[in-house]
Amino acid sequence: MRKIVGLASLLSCLFLIGCSSLPKSVQLSDNQTNTSYLQALKGGHQGQWALWQGSIAKVNNNDKGTQIQVVMQQLDYQGKVVGDNSPGRFVAHVKQFLDPMIYAPGRTISIKGLITTPTTVVIDKFQQKVPTINAKTFYLWPKVQPNPEPLPPRFYPFYCDPWFP
Repeated sequence: MRKIVGLASLLSCLFLIGCSSLPKSVQLSDNQTNTSYLQALKGGHQGQWALWQGSIAKVNNNDKGTQIQVVMQQLDYQGKVVGDNSPGRFVAHVKQFLDPMIYAPGRTISIKGLITTPTTVVIDKFQQKVPTINAKTFYLWPKVQPNPEPLPPRFYPFYCDPWFP
């Protein structure tokens, strides 16, 4: 009986490891704590770690790297947006060139980095104060392709008489 329980425990642990949602490069280590969006927006949390994710809103490249505006949203294990709730946007600074055609608006991204001072961005004609992070690692989630619709049952060869018109 103990062997069965031990084997079941081992298999369940292995199964749960396979369900990890974030790639290891983006996960926070044990000594890194995630700072919330609202704490970073208030200020005073510079130099602390943040692991945020959401949908890309805008990408700007300059001589220092790339600035990504991200609408912070909750993602599921496949990188799809869950719900329409968002506390707001944040800006991530990446020290390399990112192609705006690949990192296009609407794509989902997870970013891990250190919080810097909040900045002001213009969204349409509205100025909004947003937190910023210097990205250390990031992960662009692959586009999720919808499952193709199966053929209607009428066209499945074993559902009807082959001599029926």
